[in-house]
Amino acid sequence: MFPPTVAASGPPSQPEGAGTFPPTVAATPGSGPNTGGGYNASAPPPPIGLPNSTYGTPPGYPSSSYDPYSGTATPPPPPTDPYSGAPQSNPYGAPPPQPGQYMPPLGTPNPYAIPNKKKSPALYIVLGIVVAVLVICGGSAWAMSKAFSGGDKTGTGGSSSGGNSSGGQFAAEQKVDLSVVYSSVQFTFTSVQQADKFSDDSLSGLSYSSKKNYVRVNFKEQQTSQKSSYFSYRSSFLLVLPDKTTVSPIKSLEYSGPEGGVVRTNWVDFELKDQVDLSKLSLRLGASDEAQMTFDLKTGADVSKYKPQQVTLNKSFQYAGMDWTLKDATQIYYNNGKQAKNGKVFVLVNLKANNPDGNGSVYLYSGFLRLKSGDTVSAPTYDSNLDDFDIIEAGTSNLQGMAVFETPPSSTYTLEFTSGKNITGTSVAFSIGNGS
Repeated sequence: MFPPTVAASGPPSQPEGAGTFPPTVAATPGSGPNTGGGYNASAPPPPIGLPNSTYGTPPGYPSSSYDPYSGTATPPPPPTDPYSGAPQSNPYGAPPPQPGQYMPPLGTPNPYAIPNKKKSPALYIVLGIVVAVLVICGGSAWAMSKAFSGGDKTGTGGSSSGGNSSGGQFAAEQKVDLSVVYSSVQFTFTSVQQADKFSDDSLSGLSYSSKKNYVRVNFKEQQTSQKSSYFSYRSSFLLVLPDKTTVSPIKSLEYSGPEGGVVRTNWVDFELKDQVDLSKLSLRLGASDEAQMTFDLKTGADVSKYKPQQVTLNKSFQYAGMDWTLKDATQIYYNNGKQAKNGKVFVLVNLKANNPDGNGSVYLYSGFLRLKSGDTVSAPTYDSNLDDFDIIEAGTSNLQGMAVFETPPSSTYTLEFTSGKNITGTSVAFSIGNGS
């Protein structure tokens, strides 16, 4: 039981000399008052592990002679635990403090931290050198490819100079007077030249490997059709060398064929390895999927087989109760700004019809007519003009129309007029030249 609380009868008694504080005296171990086991507020317990502590050092902890209250500046090294094995480094900072161990104040740099690595400037220098080398090599490769391209070459020995292995000198120019029509454009060739460079052709002379020779074909051109020709000179012109190899152009003054009614001058340049005998050159007109025409580049060359072949027929026949006349037929390599496809020609036939008074109206439309060439049967192309034969009133005379067919060439053709309602079919055969 605790004794009852008793109220104080007066102010507490003051110790002797209460009016002033006693002088501060350094404490010495064991000099504090002893209360006989009671609590003494003026003497806090000393930290664990300090020397001369009345509490002593806990078991398992090594003793230390360092006294933080003694004024010594240098702390002792970390204690060694005989049971902990080899010390291990902590990559994230200093290890946690052990009881009785000194910890440096916060903000002190960690002496065990890994220093930051500085990037060496040599790395950037090496990268800069590599980039510069790649740029230089890429530019050189592009220039070399342009120099070596020189137009596409086909056939065996496509880059050959045409058999001029001796490197001898030939004439620099040859005059030409020759005309031929391709894709409805009439070409009149005027001259052939050769030089190591042409001032108005930036691609000529562009060679870093060896000296080149350039051949220029000069000509005038006139569009004979009211429609435009959409061919490319680079794909439609081939220079045939004396050894029968071919060379494609590297450049032309005009890029594509002329528009309807246009007349102009033009040139096409070819790149060769050496000089060549200009009198032995040939030219091939036409893309690979077109009916090509090959001829010598000189005055008087035979181009007759590429000229239109026309025959006057005036053949009369009956069809759909009307009187018809096959007036004429033409075999030609071009029509309305286009070249015939490879292995084909255009065949144009002109017709005339008269419908008697007692025959009544006749309805034919465009599907009434076909052309047979060998085993091939062709319908009229969109360039045909057969509109007047769609509806033919009774008593109509002198109706004109032209049918255009793209077909394999033949020595004999057959016009087939189809049968229909109250209409009996018929056919008319005719020939044009030798069909070649």
